[in-house]
Amino acid sequence: MGLSLGRLGRGLALLGLIAAAPAGVFAPPAGAEEERPERRPIPLPELVVPGLAEQEYVVPQESRTGRPILDVPGSITVVPRPVIEEQKALRLEDVLRNVAGVVRNAGRGFNDDFVIRGFRPTEGSLILRDQFPQAIDDLSPFAEIWNVDRVEVLKGPNAFLYGRSEPGGLINLVTKRPLSESRYHAEFAVGSFDLYRPAFDITGPLWPGGSLFYRLNGLYEKGRSFRDFVDSERAFVAPALTWKIGPDTAVTFLFEYLHDERTRDTGIVAVGNRPARIPVGTFLNDVSDRVVADSYRAGYELTHGLAEDWRLRQAFRFLRLEGSFIGTSVGEPDAAGNARRSRGGFDNIRNQGFGMQTEVIGSFRTGPFVHRPLVGLELTRNLFEGQFMVSTGPVPGINIFDPDHHQPMPGVRPVVGWEIRHDQAGLYLQDEIQITRAWRVIGGGRLDFIGERDEDPVTGRVRREQVFTNFAPRAGIVYQPTLGLSLYGNYSESFQPVGGTNPDGRTFEPVKGRGVEVGAKLDPFRGRLVGTLALFQITKENVPNPDPERPNFRVQTGEERSRGVEIEVVGRLWADWDVIASWAWTEARITADTNPTRRGRDKAGVPEQAASVWTRYRWSHGPLQGLSLGLGLFYVGERPGDLLDSYRLPGYVRLDALVGYEAGPLRAALNIQNVTDTTHYVSGGSRSSVFPGPPLSVLATVAVRY
Repeated sequence: MGLSLGRLGRGLALLGLIAAAPAGVFAPPAGAEEERPERRPIPLPELVVPGLAEQEYVVPQESRTGRPILDVPGSITVVPRPVIEEQKALRLEDVLRNVAGVVRNAGRGFNDDFVIRGFRPTEGSLILRDQFPQAIDDLSPFAEIWNVDRVEVLKGPNAFLYGRSEPGGLINLVTKRPLSESRYHAEFAVGSFDLYRPAFDITGPLWPGGSLFYRLNGLYEKGRSFRDFVDSERAFVAPALTWKIGPDTAVTFLFEYLHDERTRDTGIVAVGNRPARIPVGTFLNDVSDRVVADSYRAGYELTHGLAEDWRLRQAFRFLRLEGSFIGTSVGEPDAAGNARRSRGGFDNIRNQGFGMQTEVIGSFRTGPFVHRPLVGLELTRNLFEGQFMVSTGPVPGINIFDPDHHQPMPGVRPVVGWEIRHDQAGLYLQDEIQITRAWRVIGGGRLDFIGERDEDPVTGRVRREQVFTNFAPRAGIVYQPTLGLSLYGNYSESFQPVGGTNPDGRTFEPVKGRGVEVGAKLDPFRGRLVGTLALFQITKENVPNPDPERPNFRVQTGEERSRGVEIEVVGRLWADWDVIASWAWTEARITADTNPTRRGRDKAGVPEQAASVWTRYRWSHGPLQGLSLGLGLFYVGERPGDLLDSYRLPGYVRLDALVGYEAGPLRAALNIQNVTDTTHYVSGGSRSSVFPGPPLSVLATVAVRY
């Protein structure tokens, strides 16, 4: 089975057939309000939003432009706070189980790493926080989502707005903001494996009738794991202040601090063509392996109404990460289960990121056409410092069937340091043109100027320096033949700089991504229930591969291709019955590689099929008023565990459940994950890094909200 370019072409042809249909075939129903192209003011962000009890699953607008998702010629999935709360998602990977085309990747075991539409980060991160990078490298800890109002997944190449990025898509975490009415929320959660988690969220005006509004989020979390000898601890606080300067002007100041400390854990190993047949809790690293990180974020966001139809947005972010991780890596075991180990890591990590975005969004008319342009300038600078550490002596091995964790381990010492600077300036322009009531076209692009410099901190020698430019276009079309139906198509590109040099000493060209997508969005009940169908094909070029003649070097001869179909439904089925569901079929393959054994293989960690459904029924009246019951089903198909497909991660189905009760300001919930206690493996990456999923676990929560 395959999704060919011919099928994509037939999807585009369908748009043409609908466009050529006789007048009235797809006309709005009689009596329906006909939208006319007219000038409309662009609203400022609202300071008042519904409380958690009143929110629904459907979020109608995309946060960057404020445009209705139905009008955007691309696939955008939003997981709102009610879903996060009901599922008691503590990590971002728990949230993204609900999204078609997104699966967890192995990563380093202590940070967020995902595959979107078959692609994972070449360098950097897929994750944004309020449109800015959540992390400036892959050493940052797991994202804290307690302060997140909703999670947006922007699928496909997105360089036209976000610059350097992966072609599969981006994840944007939209944080909570101060509200103009007082809200107070405190909760305490306790769960399996000695987990406890007190948290609070308070917001409101600093004084009645004033123009200053505050919000303060915080939590403390400590627990163990189903994995032997593994524990974690984190503390988080996020104050925010909004100043409503005038009717058309507001500025919000934001700050976040996160301390995260945990055991360095790389999972288990593969034996033969599958994960080793050992208990999923078997720990193969050393008990002294630790990861410690402190991250600081600060910034502001200013919104100002320039005129009736024009708005200025300016935002600034500062991010600093300090930390270290020292870990033990495990090699492939022999027939008796004995595996070699090595030891190393990174120390004195001091990474800083600065970013500023200035955007103008407006509306004007030229004859019968309505234009909604977006013009922006983004400036960023990222600084990286640290030391690479290696073992001071031989590292004892371990037997995977009978691990001994009492062996003395050698220390570590620095061998090389780095000072790296990335500078980027991006200028972008997009125009949405409403041609008629039914037709919209969108076009634009982004021009980036990028400079990178890698310097030895001891000798001052410049190891690598490059300056280059990149232009990424975007084009899209939307056809809305009737109210609540959008048919769309788009073409977009991405790029990602690559570190290192080729055998001739020249710096690498950026990795390029190109994507085409067609689809349909259905909103028959005006925001109550929304469905999306997307067909896509994405190609990633200039992928570095090992040079077969000089193994210590890489050459840019690789190419990867992903194509597939995604279906998502979210919203309210009945008065008190909500659902969020997804299904994805993805064919992600390596189409060119210097290693002939990899050409034509499926990409590691990408299942051909994955699906999810979460549904919750809440009684709003009658004798069961206040009771909630929820059920979730999450399916991930079989997939390759590594690049050579030398072992397979078996498919699995995970069943979750919720029982909740609300009485006035008091709420209690019991979340049960993996109800059937199914043994499953969530990600791989190499033969020595296979991550099992958790067994049956329970999380009980008591909360007060008023």
